[in-house]
Amino acid sequence: MSTTPFYDIPLWLPAKYAAVRVEAASGDMKFMLSYLYQSREYNPNKFPVANYQQINRKTGEYFSLTDLVNSNYVTITSSSVNEKVIVSPASRAGSDPDVSLSQMYVYDGDNINTANVMGPLSDFTNIRISTGQSVSIVKFSGLTTRSYALGNDASTLNGFGKYTVLLTSKGTSIKGNMTDLSGSVNGAAYTWICTDCSTFYWTKLRFDRFSTFSNKAYVSFQGQTPTHKREKLIRYDAMTVTDSYFPQMMPSNVLTLNLYLGRTEFYFNNINDDSSWRKPYIGRKGYIFAPNLWTSAANNFNYEFRDDSQLYNFTINFIKTSFPASTDKMTLKIGSETGTPAVNNTLLHTGEVVYDAPVWLSPTSAKQVTKRTGEHFPLVDFGSKTYYTITASSDNEKVVLSPALRAGVKVDIRLQEYYVYDGDNINTANMIGALSDFYGKIVTSSGRNITIVNFYGTVSASYVLGNDASTLNGYSNYLVGITTLGSSLNGRLIDFTESTGIAYTMICIDCSTFYWTKLQFDSLWTISNKGYITFQGQTPTHKREKLIQYDAFTKDSLPQMIPTNVLTINVKMSAIEYNCNTINDDSSWRKPYIGRKGYIFAPNLWTPFINNFNYEFRDDSQLYNFTVNFIKASFAANSDQMTLEIGSGTGNPALNNTYPRDRSSGTVMSNGNYMQVGLSASVATDVRLSFEMQKPNLGSAIGILSLCAWILIYYL
Repeated sequence: MSTTPFYDIPLWLPAKYAAVRVEAASGDMKFMLSYLYQSREYNPNKFPVANYQQINRKTGEYFSLTDLVNSNYVTITSSSVNEKVIVSPASRAGSDPDVSLSQMYVYDGDNINTANVMGPLSDFTNIRISTGQSVSIVKFSGLTTRSYALGNDASTLNGFGKYTVLLTSKGTSIKGNMTDLSGSVNGAAYTWICTDCSTFYWTKLRFDRFSTFSNKAYVSFQGQTPTHKREKLIRYDAMTVTDSYFPQMMPSNVLTLNLYLGRTEFYFNNINDDSSWRKPYIGRKGYIFAPNLWTSAANNFNYEFRDDSQLYNFTINFIKTSFPASTDKMTLKIGSETGTPAVNNTLLHTGEVVYDAPVWLSPTSAKQVTKRTGEHFPLVDFGSKTYYTITASSDNEKVVLSPALRAGVKVDIRLQEYYVYDGDNINTANMIGALSDFYGKIVTSSGRNITIVNFYGTVSASYVLGNDASTLNGYSNYLVGITTLGSSLNGRLIDFTESTGIAYTMICIDCSTFYWTKLQFDSLWTISNKGYITFQGQTPTHKREKLIQYDAFTKDSLPQMIPTNVLTINVKMSAIEYNCNTINDDSSWRKPYIGRKGYIFAPNLWTPFINNFNYEFRDDSQLYNFTVNFIKASFAANSDQMTLEIGSGTGNPALNNTYPRDRSSGTVMSNGNYMQVGLSASVATDVRLSFEMQKPNLGSAIGILSLCAWILIYYL
């Protein structure tokens, strides 16, 4: 501390209660503090410093804090007597913290002589709610400020874990990151205010794959503040958004964003130049809305997207058009250069709201096709004269319906035209949404049946699967995907919830084997002592045993072959980068390497296929010590047989066992450059093996250890 004395340093504190605490580091410190209580009630007969006059603002109305001078205070009042207020300071994006906010105090009411102080405005970057319909802001110091303030009706921010208000201005470009990993019901909300312009151009929005719940995360946009309760017009999902959606123009001076379960990098500008917005490129997508859906500005626009150097196929989808007044009209032209446009349409007032051109079907003329839970089927089977009903396995069961997209397809827009009914009678059952509404969600029917109808004769390449609802109890999410023979799949599997985790079902429609070649746990996002991934055959409805489990501590266990066409995976408290394929080539699976571990199961544990296998792991260039652990061996018929050979070259194998005859041991090991395991058995036979491949044990050719008892069961 300085030894130079300080004099006349003002310290403003609000009534009704204030305290000053002085801590001295030496015995030489001296101080004197005087105080003066000043009433802020407006009274023209008092000395001017006490003449504080009230300025009234409504929630949803932002204002500059320069309005606060030493002769007034601002009261923000909610939209109704039952509403409370959340007040937020609004600072300029990228600026240093505004220290003057610590000298502006928020009172819990409209009378600053009787209301309690809630704290300095600098404390209101978090969501804090008034006890009544009003809050007031008073500025004590003479510090200058560039910040603004905004009050919102508290109910419009229910469920949000964070709310931030930021300022921008004309000619500004802003980039940064927004994050929500709060686990709150609605995520985080951000309101951007351009103080002197009326347009935002969003040019970038990319989700961070390491910090995003890819199957849940999204960003939505709506005009004005939360209090205005405007519709969320645009939503970008982490699994579907690409750079082809940008730039996107939003004609408003105020935007509110809702970010849920993710971290996204963004870039936008308020530059008075729409040339990038109007420039076409191949693959581009975007939206155009009437300006009054964003703001109260004039409801006119005129956009021309032009590139005279190249031809494009322009497609316009009319999500909704409504022309209330007889003078309302919209024009649409598509053409080349200066000639007559190929499309030259004018849409006029009709007195009706138009969504699309409906095609009608009489349900009484349609044929019902029944399916069971656990049975996948293609949507291409649907015609406009059939509808499909999925029935649960018992009277007490309900149905969870899931569309299954093909690998690499992020969104199937045709799913919007398949409708789902809560029951088996489409004449009496309630329609509960389009099939697109069921993707990535666990929605349960009210009864034993659920029905899908295709009114439009739409043809989709996707599939659909129904599960018994009880088999998905506890999961936070469930997804189904479709692949085919010869495919390679990669991506990330993520779960950060406290539930049973997330479940994925993978269906290969024309193959019977998955080869898993990569499972890499992200050390930053995996709870190492709790996170894991499990594998089981078929769908959840089949209730098959989870045969394999890997966690962050599992090493050298890939590639792993899984002999099934349908596989269900459960991921819990982990972020896992994966790769698997359905290529008709098992050479990588059969190749030994030092340190390798893996599993071999009787195929019927995964699927109802024939219960046979024959695998040879061989590397003639090197010796290995092969170890086979018999986790379980149960032979149901006296004709069932399993063979195990370990040897070198083409000579007699060092180990040549046939089971159940040679059942003296639960663990077998031997040196060699190949290991052959074969099974020919009936459906009820249960064989489970694990194996390891290590450096050869040069002390002996063969070692046999007795570690567990065999199970030998014959059904006669």
